[in-house]
Amino acid sequence: MFILTILAAIIALSYGLSVLHSAYRVLICDNINTRGFYRQIKKLIRANNIDRAIKLCNAEPNAIAPRLFKSVLTRANRSIGERTMTAQGALYEAERKNLAKRYGYGAFLLYSATFLLATAAVVLPNGLHPWPLIVVVLSMLLGVYVLYKSNRIIRDAVVYFDRVFTLLAARQGVALAQETPRKELTNEQVTTWRKAMDEFTEYVKELRERGGKFTKDEMPAHVLYTKVADPETGMLNPGFDRPY
Repeated sequence: MFILTILAAIIALSYGLSVLHSAYRVLICDNINTRGFYRQIKKLIRANNIDRAIKLCNAEPNAIAPRLFKSVLTRANRSIGERTMTAQGALYEAERKNLAKRYGYGAFLLYSATFLLATAAVVLPNGLHPWPLIVVVLSMLLGVYVLYKSNRIIRDAVVYFDRVFTLLAARQGVALAQETPRKELTNEQVTTWRKAMDEFTEYVKELRERGGKFTKDEMPAHVLYTKVADPETGMLNPGFDRPY
């Protein structure tokens, strides 16, 4: 009986600890008051105090929003094309941290059900105390909340990152600053965008292999990007025309 209790405890606690680890990463490390943080960054950008804005982002090195903001703030005086390319790369990395999209609710519930059934198979037939089952159920509920919160954190970070990007463009006179967020990309649009970036990465790799004027020093990636991206939106579409 003691061995069965230990077995049930190991199953329940291993699942619970995995959920707690994800909760710590999402709720403690990745989370921040994005709206309040953006307001501070906006004031510094309008005051043309980019260095201080970067230092403010450095003070929150683990949170998603400051890392996104910093990616373009460090290129505030570069071309719009370079900032666009940097922004797309930063957004791609941010989306990779979205647990709700990386794993999905269905996959998480299937994963959780495996531990729940395994624990129940040990506890119920042997009349053990049900605390391991309680641990698994509570951890499952926490896990669902973590998935929801992860998606919310990434979404808010992307919305305010879009505003920071627009403010920097307005600072250079490229576009008027917009105080309303753009529409959130659909899953199809995100898939299309990632496909375009993968094609661009392969294109850059092919050009680098040729050498000559296509080396990193002679023709940086952001210069290549401006030659193949949409000149009006700065976005990249799959099957773009290759000038070289």
